[in-house]
Amino acid sequence: TSAEVLKVDKSIILPVSPNAKKRDPEFSKHEMAVNVRWNEKDGKAYVNVDDREFPDLTEVIPYFQEKKKRDPKIRAVIRGDKALPAIEIQRVMNVIGEGGIADLSFAASNK
Repeated sequence: TSAEVLKVDKSIILPVSPNAKKRDPEFSKHEMAVNVRWNEKDGKAYVNVDDREFPDLTEVIPYFQEKKKRDPKIRAVIRGDKALPAIEIQRVMNVIGEGGIADLSFAASNK
């Protein structure tokens, strides 16, 4: 069997949640990491999916649509930096939805 490994941005510091649960192996083969890094210096969020940077959020919509077409069970896992403003998470959630992906979750650390 093969399982796609989530392509994570190691520079993102995840928020801490004592209730964070381990990934379900059954779902993990259908997951796609949506890394959202916050740069305090320029006050901007940077979105990276599958090692591709998307400076303009609207550019990622067709990419999500193609991923959904190839895997109808695809789930987006938002890996947002803990310093990321909530409005940026909302923007990312909107483009994920516009890309046709309704199943999403959030990554957090339990430590």
